[in-house]
Amino acid sequence: MKTKALVFSMLLLGTLLLAVPCLAADFYVYCADGKIVVDTRVPGVYKMETKAKDVNIINKFSNQKDAETRARHAGGIGSNCK
Repeated sequence: MKTKALVFSMLLLGTLLLAVPCLAADFYVYCADGKIVVDTRVPGVYKMETKAKDVNIINKFSNQKDAETRARHAGGIGSNCK
């Protein structure tokens, strides 16, 4: 009985540990190499992983909906930016 409770507790803890970082993600609206982008990666990681040469933060949001709305106001994801 104790083994089942321990296994359940460990599964629950593992699930919570995986869920918490997702809830705390920031969403960045970038002008990256002349295109508007919404991404969760911090600027340095985004630049390194995408090999983008010119990355500028337009804004940072705590949720995806607000970031995408801001991107739409700037012309939309994938549109040209300066």
